[in-house]
Amino acid sequence: MKVNFFFCLCLLLSFSRSGAIEVTDEALRKAVEMLMESSLQHGEMQRYYDSQAFGSQSVEGKNLLDQVAEAFRLKFRERIDALINLRNNVENSDSSDNKQCCELQDNDVRYDPRFLQKVIPGGFCIRKSSNTPDDANGLSDKFRQACVINQQNHPLIKWQYYGSEQGVTTQFPGLLTDQEDCQAFDNRVRPWYVQANVPTAKQVVIAIDTSDTLLQNIALATTVASTLINSSNPRDKLAIIGFNNEVTIRPSGCFSANLAQATTQNVRNLTNFLGELALRFEGTANYTEGLSSAFDFFETSNADENIVRVIVFISGADAASRDTKEIFQR
Repeated sequence: MKVNFFFCLCLLLSFSRSGAIEVTDEALRKAVEMLMESSLQHGEMQRYYDSQAFGSQSVEGKNLLDQVAEAFRLKFRERIDALINLRNNVENSDSSDNKQCCELQDNDVRYDPRFLQKVIPGGFCIRKSSNTPDDANGLSDKFRQACVINQQNHPLIKWQYYGSEQGVTTQFPGLLTDQEDCQAFDNRVRPWYVQANVPTAKQVVIAIDTSDTLLQNIALATTVASTLINSSNPRDKLAIIGFNNEVTIRPSGCFSANLAQATTQNVRNLTNFLGELALRFEGTANYTEGLSSAFDFFETSNADENIVRVIVFISGADAASRDTKEIFQR
């Protein structure tokens, strides 16, 4: 079997404004050949490849599939064993007052090529959210020891962390974070935490009152909505609308009438729509219009009747119309 190597080269030719250079096809060919031979060793590589012996071998399909299945089983088994090791040590670990990641100094960390950044060698740190109780702490050294054992037994495993219901994340290895981000991270709104605690898929419609009565709390309303969107389960389906007494504001395209799967791209698009809503606060509130539009998304979706359906209604004013009994009966 004859195999030839081909290289794609990008050549940048620079010409002086004061003169002209004639480049013929032959001269260019020789220049490229010289470059391929002197710098890329094309000929030597081709000769080496040609010198190798090739043969054919029959493969039993079932045996090959069994080998692939066993390789996958072992790979998943390694990670499951590592998780069980962490779980057992978390359950038997006492709380401990550990150093926060944002309090680390440069001399606490060292560059590790395994993580491609500076980390605490064999150590961990904690991250607290802004509303974590003052007396909430991270885990004891038992957790660190379990992480070290996992790292030794399973070299492909890198980051290991535990998020508590109080909003404390114990991270191994420890990573230096900025002071500005000291309390910005909350594990309870991260997708991995939400998915583990609420594994059932949901349909969620967020309805935001865009009347001028909420004008002073635009930032708060959009922050709440953004947090809900970005902490959703990947299997959830989402929709967002804005409403007042004059108009219902919907995203463009398929997002305007259909629930969207909470994929990374869809979450990004819906988050961008929140920025557009922030510029369109006007008029007065109308609960009836907002609730009616929210229920429309459920009526157009095909879903199991037992699926969890949620409407998150964000408003800061009395309704212009409170005649909502008929809507809730839908």
